[in-house]
Amino acid sequence: MLEKIGIMGGTFNPIHNGHLLMGESAYEQLGLDVVLFMPSKNPPHKQDVMVASGSDREEMIRLAIRNNPHFQFSDIELKREGLTYTIDTLAELENRYQDSDFYFIMGADSLFELESWKQPEEVLKRMHVVAASRYGMPMERLQICKEMYEDKYDARVLFIDVPTFDVSSKMIRERCQQDKSVRYLVPLELETFLGKNKLYC
Repeated sequence: MLEKIGIMGGTFNPIHNGHLLMGESAYEQLGLDVVLFMPSKNPPHKQDVMVASGSDREEMIRLAIRNNPHFQFSDIELKREGLTYTIDTLAELENRYQDSDFYFIMGADSLFELESWKQPEEVLKRMHVVAASRYGMPMERLQICKEMYEDKYDARVLFIDVPTFDVSSKMIRERCQQDKSVRYLVPLELETFLGKNKLYC
């Protein structure tokens, strides 16, 4: 039986409770064996954003997920030179985790951007796309997008329900800059880390 591996990719600048809630929802609803939290090193769509160092983001992710036995950290993209593309990550995952099915977990808003990715037809052929409905986005619009990818690329698009939790990495950075509390928006260990290191101040 193929191992079902969830992939939570992104900049994680920083990771927050919304990311963790999405990963846990996917694990539970799709019967995944493990969820890998995989920070990007140089995502092409984040070139104008100040991103914390790879080592700081790795430490924050490890702190955030350490009490969950089915969450794991992956440095596949952090170790790669140049810009980070999903098609390259897939090739490395397939080599490292043979006899596995991959489920790329993303917010519903990201579903509409898939055709702008490098080699979208290859990416969609080789992985499941898992879109987490959130922020009140109309399900009808998501369904139209899903059917378009399935017809055009023979894609496998799945939806999961995630409780609404309106938090973003940008919000965390701004609150740190304004010396405001991030309690209950990030795990306690991460709140302590951010306060001690003044990372986004």
